[in-house]
Amino acid sequence: MATRLSGDAFKARSLRKGQVSPQGLAQINQHQSSGVTTMWVVLALAAVALVLLYLVGPAGQTAAGDGTVAAAQPAALRILGIVVAVAAVGLAIASLYYVYRTGDLGARIVWSGR
Repeated sequence: MATRLSGDAFKARSLRKGQVSPQGLAQINQHQSSGVTTMWVVLALAAVALVLLYLVGPAGQTAAGDGTVAAAQPAALRILGIVVAVAAVGLAIASLYYVYRTGDLGARIVWSGR
């Protein structure tokens, strides 16, 4: 949230001072759009991670008679856990990509001086 606020302030300040070219404004808008996508992908990853934690955590297990913890999940829950785990990996990869892309776009704007 703080990065979004600072980006909005940077954009407004640059526009007021007339320091931004049309090409630079297009780059800022692209960076802003990428940042919004990053936010949604990371929020989706957080939600999927919580679901995965619930599915594989202590709530999904029962203690066996010998003191060990045995999986007591039905096959449907195990399959759901695998699907959610695959979704988590996919979202993690997407998060890495968008964080890198957004940061790279921002760095190019700053270092190009537009």
